[in-house]
Amino acid sequence: MFSRPGYLTDRDPRRPHLFFREAQVFLELLAVAQATPVLSIATLGECIDRSAGRLLGLEAYCGSEYGCRSAQRFDGFEECPGLSSDALDQARAAFESRRAERYAQVGPIVSRLSEALARGEGFADEMRIVDIAIALENMYDLPKRKISPTLQNRASGYLGTDCASRERIKESVKEFYDARSNIVHGGRGNVTQERNREAFSRGFDIARRTLFELLQKGLPKNWDEL
Repeated sequence: MFSRPGYLTDRDPRRPHLFFREAQVFLELLAVAQATPVLSIATLGECIDRSAGRLLGLEAYCGSEYGCRSAQRFDGFEECPGLSSDALDQARAAFESRRAERYAQVGPIVSRLSEALARGEGFADEMRIVDIAIALENMYDLPKRKISPTLQNRASGYLGTDCASRERIKESVKEFYDARSNIVHGGRGNVTQERNREAFSRGFDIARRTLFELLQKGLPKNWDEL
């Protein structure tokens, strides 16, 4: 569609930056599916071919460039894993269902998990664990009390396929929530960065699996009846 140049806000309000918003949704889903940060470095907007610009009466038209905040913390390509075809398929399927009601129910969780991945390590480890805890509490509709045992039961019942897998999930949830409790309640004890990283990895795996299971099947009618 051709239109005269002007401010994006002067045009159809449904269209400005639609591509960038959609692309960000997909990148966040891909990050969670791959369990790896996928960061936007810059957006290049309204870039058109020179011949199209001349059809609009523009001799020169170079579009616009905006550096994203992710670029400020980008460390290069030292530890970039190859893209998993399974993760790509998983992200694509979730993206195609983004108009469905079940996506609206858990959509904000995608951004939280993606942001947790992008926080980095060091002092950010504690904040990443809190992010995962909030995501799990929302997805599993946890009560205010007895959070850890309730999460262990619901996650193992929802994700587990046999007794052995359910016990492994319970163990992972307990280790993760012990780390979360140490952070939230100010206890340090024998907590180390290595332990926090291991707890984050376990907690994120439970959250990632839960998210895509919910996107595929929707929320259970009653968590306690699993």
